[in-house]
Amino acid sequence: MKNMKKILIDITFDLLYKQGYCATNIRDILEIANITKGSMYYHFKSKHDLVLSSIKYYLEQILKHH
Repeated sequence: MKNMKKILIDITFDLLYKQGYCATNIRDILEIANITKGSMYYHFKSKHDLVLSSIKYYLEQILKHH
């Protein structure tokens, strides 16, 4: 099973793609991941930090394969 940090990155990227930054909120991410706010903040300092980590991860994956 994926670790929680990667799960949060995947969920966040998916929501960003579908809804955009402003419409993506922590509550939705937590509900989909089925975790508490404390668990999310253990891995990321803020929504901004989570979003940047998500975008960075996927850009690195794209660049790695091209």
